[in-house]
Amino acid sequence: MFLQGLVVLILFITIRNDIITDFVIGSGGDKLELSNLLTGETSDTLANFIKVIDSNGAADGGDITLKIDADGGGSFDTPDITITLTGAGITGAETTLASLTDNIVIG
Repeated sequence: MFLQGLVVLILFITIRNDIITDFVIGSGGDKLELSNLLTGETSDTLANFIKVIDSNGAADGGDITLKIDADGGGSFDTPDITITLTGAGITGAETTLASLTDNIVIG
């Protein structure tokens, strides 16, 4: 699954939007390799680069949308890239950026 996700991220350079199915959140889950897309990010500034939207809030299995601003300017109204993780919402809790720390690779 990791290799499949990596291939998808390379395609973002031209398509800017993608939908990923069967993504597993949490320790031991799938990974999104974003280090080549973000400029100057650190774990402390990641919220300037990625906004997470959970379509179902705390309900089970919602779609998770990641809006990515490649330069960290916080321009989430017009993101550089949008990734939708179909049905990947965490059971019983809203998925947040903190929920994805095991899944997002930045360096």
